[in-house]
Amino acid sequence: MYSAIGWSHQLCEPDERLLWAQLSVFAGGFDVEAAQAVCGDTQAGREIAPLLDALVRKSILRRETDSRYRMLDTLREYGGMWLAELGESERLRRRHRDYYLALAHQGEAAWSGAGQVHWYNQMRVELSNVRAAVDWSLTQPGEAGHGLELVSALWFLWVACGFSAEGRHHLRRALGVNATPSPTRCKVLWTESYLANAQGDLERATAAARACRDEAISIGYLEGVVVATKMLGTAALLSGDLRASGDYLGQALGYLRGDLDHLNQGLLPAVVELALVVIMREEPNQALPLLAKCLRHCQATGELWLRSYALYVQALAMRALEQTAEAIASLCTALKIKRHFHDVLGIVLCLEALSQLVIQAGYPASAAAVLQGAAEVNWREYGLPMLGSPFFADDHARCARQVQDLIGEQGYQQAFAYGTALSLTDAIRFALGEAGAPSSLAVDVLDFIAR
Repeated sequence: MYSAIGWSHQLCEPDERLLWAQLSVFAGGFDVEAAQAVCGDTQAGREIAPLLDALVRKSILRRETDSRYRMLDTLREYGGMWLAELGESERLRRRHRDYYLALAHQGEAAWSGAGQVHWYNQMRVELSNVRAAVDWSLTQPGEAGHGLELVSALWFLWVACGFSAEGRHHLRRALGVNATPSPTRCKVLWTESYLANAQGDLERATAAARACRDEAISIGYLEGVVVATKMLGTAALLSGDLRASGDYLGQALGYLRGDLDHLNQGLLPAVVELALVVIMREEPNQALPLLAKCLRHCQATGELWLRSYALYVQALAMRALEQTAEAIASLCTALKIKRHFHDVLGIVLCLEALSQLVIQAGYPASAAAVLQGAAEVNWREYGLPMLGSPFFADDHARCARQVQDLIGEQGYQQAFAYGTALSLTDAIRFALGEAGAPSSLAVDVLDFIAR
């Protein structure tokens, strides 16, 4: 095969051969902008686009879209061999890393505004290149600090976009090769704490938050102390210690003095979590004004991800106040937002909450069991079911018992199994009634069980 590839190599012009070798640093696809930034030579006036077109004509590259290209793995390996022969591998891989580090910083800076869906799509498309840049940085002498910076800048990808397990893997690797306390290391620690909380690993979440707080104190980094305090509040919330959680979250939010315009990344969910604490204390009326303020802030800034969680917790408050129709509407709006980000955690939380509302809304009890089944299979893939939280686990168990009382154990298990067979996309469609009205969907489930 290499002989055939070598023949193709000989048919290329010198500039084309050079670009072929340089493009081997990309993993997966790349666009013209990335190729120009990594492989271009502005001093020599070397334009990349015409050379890319030439490589497409010679079947070295495949065009995926008007501006995006991909190289077969065998051709990439051959190009990488020539890049090594030229002694250019380290320089090009550093340029590749620097490009994706800059892209990560752009996404991070824009995340709390109206560009969230764009940056989710952008970084998801570039995930193979991100992985390659992280791997290279964390394994090359003298580059580990840049790797730490890269994984920390990508917190939004790990936290909000369904990549929690992968994110924890990269964060732990980065911490392992960067032992000196710094603001960036503190950021990696609080991101790890957030992800551990989201997966129900409360012991690790607490340990990472405490390490973040201790290191932040040692270097005089106030923001790190504040965000670590917030993460301790999240862990306490999930463990059921409402007093400690309220204290920690209140201290963290006190840093903002009520000004949500200064809500930074680590403190982003603290307002919503404090509202959840209030609901768990059986004071839902006090939660609604706090959530309304948060939702106004999100509307003004164009922020969607936090908005979806505020809508979810708002639904829990409305459920407690027996405002069933309003709670369902709030959850449906949250689900419509969350699927833009493949936010698995947020989606399963909404499915669980809907399962506890559909019976009160007059739908067949089997629909609640289907929603629980759909949530269960995704809990198992994401992390610990119910976040390891007694509050969520008790709600789930009460709902399951209610459904079993209405349709029997066998009916519950059959409907539950139907839900576990749904993809996450189909589960959302079921919950939203997009394949028909919610009532007809529930009847379809009953018909399925009857067969």
